[in-house]
Formats: sequence, C-alpha cells, structure tokens
Amino acid sequence: MTNYEEYADRVAPGHFNRVMRFRKELTKETDRGCALMTAAFLDESLKRLLEANTVDDKKTFENLCIGTGGMATFSAKIEFCYLLGLISAETRRLLNIIRKIRNEFAHSMEILSFDTEDISNRCRSLHSKVISDTPFSPRVVFVSISYRIAGLIDGQTIISRRPTNSDDEFGADAFAKHQKYMEHEGKQVLELLIEKYYKKDPE
Repeated sequence: MTNYEEYADRVAPGHFNRVMRFRKELTKETDRGCALMTAAFLDESLKRLLEANTVDDKKTFENLCIGTGGMATFSAKIEFCYLLGLISAETRRLLNIIRKIRNEFAHSMEILSFDTEDISNRCRSLHSKVISDTPFSPRVVFVSISYRIAGLIDGQTIISRRPTNSDDEFGADAFAKHQKYMEHEGKQVLELLIEKYYKKDPE
C-alpha cells in the first residue's frame, strides 16, 4: 500500500479494499452490468459522504435513505451533497449524466451497449478536459470519469468531520439565554411596541 492507501485504510477501515474489489469486478461486467454497478457504487459512496457529514444518529440517517426517505434515491443524494457543498457543480453534472446512463440501461428491455447512440452521446458529454487526450471509447470514458469521481467523493469522506449534536448548545443553555433576553431586551422591545401601537392618544 502507498502512504495514502495506508492513511485511508486507517481512518476509513476497508476503504481501499472496497475500491479495489469494485474495480476488479467491474472489468468482468457487460456494458449493462458496468453501468448499473458503477451507479450503485457511486450511490453508496455519496451515502457514506453524507453520513460522514451528519450527526451520529444512524437510525435517523438510515430512515432517510430507504423507501420514501428524502435521501433514498441516487438523484437525491447527488442534490444533497451539492447543496451541502460536499461536491462541486461539475461533479454534480457528471453524476447526473452517469445516473441518466444507468437509467437508460435499467429501464430498457432492448439489447443496449455503450455504443448505442443515445448512450454514446451521453458518454461523449462526460468527455471532460481531464481525459481529453484519451481516444474516445464510450465505456472507457464512462469508467474513467466514474473512477475519478469516486476518488473525489472518497477523499472528501476521509477528511470529513462529523458535526456534534450538543444539548448544551441547542438545549437548556439556549433556552436559558432566550429567557434572559426576554426578561431584559425583549421586555423593553415589547414595552416600546405597546407604547407605539396601543397607547396612542386618541386623535
């Protein structure tokens, strides 16, 4: 392992093996299997990223990620990560193209491949400056971009620090501060409002 791989495995146990297992299995897949497996892997990666940036409440988090939960879909995870500033606008754009390619394979009974015109065109839109010198092959571009995005997401996950849910900050102390405010500044504001709106001399 490289220094990065050792660090990644220390702070995120199983991370390196997960990535290597994915890459090994992907090479065996048909085009349809490649698209579905890649999207599933990125979906799971986004979920890990979101979990790394939310308070430690696994039950609540998992409820949001299943069934009709707000983060249950690949699309929702992409949007949440973008809105939280965890991925860039460009990564969001690329992920949505990958999602659409996955949907084309998943929702069609026809025999499709990365060379199918609609899918090939979507792959062409993935052909970013990063791999502009790579000879165009729809599957190669799809896989290459997916690997790079997975690396970005996993890197962000590794350096993330979970926020804390402190009762002191948002519980009893906050209520006591609010009470203190209402007893002093709030009371003065209230008296001024009463004076202004309810104690006017009759015209």
